[in-house]
Amino acid sequence: MTESNVNGRLAGKVCGITGATGIAEAAAQRFAAEGARLFVVALLEEDCVALAEKIGSAVTWVAADLTDEVATERAFGKCVDTYGRLDALLACAGGSGRPFGDGPLHSTSLQSWNTTVALNLNTAFLSSREAVKIMLDQPSGGSIVYVSSVAATNPVAGAFNTLAYAAAKGGINSLTLNGACQYGAAGIRFNAILPALTLTPMSKRAASDPDTLDIVKARMPVSGGGPLSADDHAQAAVFLCSDESKHITGQLIRVDGGWGVN
Repeated sequence: MTESNVNGRLAGKVCGITGATGIAEAAAQRFAAEGARLFVVALLEEDCVALAEKIGSAVTWVAADLTDEVATERAFGKCVDTYGRLDALLACAGGSGRPFGDGPLHSTSLQSWNTTVALNLNTAFLSSREAVKIMLDQPSGGSIVYVSSVAATNPVAGAFNTLAYAAAKGGINSLTLNGACQYGAAGIRFNAILPALTLTPMSKRAASDPDTLDIVKARMPVSGGGPLSADDHAQAAVFLCSDESKHITGQLIRVDGGWGVN
């Protein structure tokens, strides 16, 4: 990132990020460069420490399981104790359900479903619930940005068939629309970023599979026919958390290289 990229668009804002790798990591670096004070919550302490070292600026972090209600409440309590406010939340926490057995409808167990939904939807629900509680107590409102997926809106027959993950991301889309409707009067905006295949630790298997890359080539012409970078989504997140997007709410924004129209 060069100095020309840095405009102080988040100067003075307290921005929360859930997760510490992949898109969350790229966003944290962008947010810090744009002047934000960061509050990071991720499952593993070592990921939080590594991210804080990379940022090299003021960041408060908490290692917590965001599928746990009490742990989430305590984590966001630390945000209030530290900063006294929260201006934006980027809810990135989540991951593939394949390790838990997520797959097609006919072969996905209830346990696989519950685990995958908890990892992706429950984390978004609990973290944004706590963020909204904080934002309701401040006159400036705030911005909630979820990380969803084109898997929820633009599936591909015979590929990327992980039902629970797609359904969880569809739930995030509903959280976005409901939140925008119900909290607009309080000045709290809700938007979601919908990535297509992106180079992150989660996507290593897909990004190295020839059949998957053939699909990407056909469906993502704007990206040159290849996967996106985590920073592509971080740039969108900066915009949605900044005052540049102050009149934008209730939007499902595909950062997908053309996936949704091909």
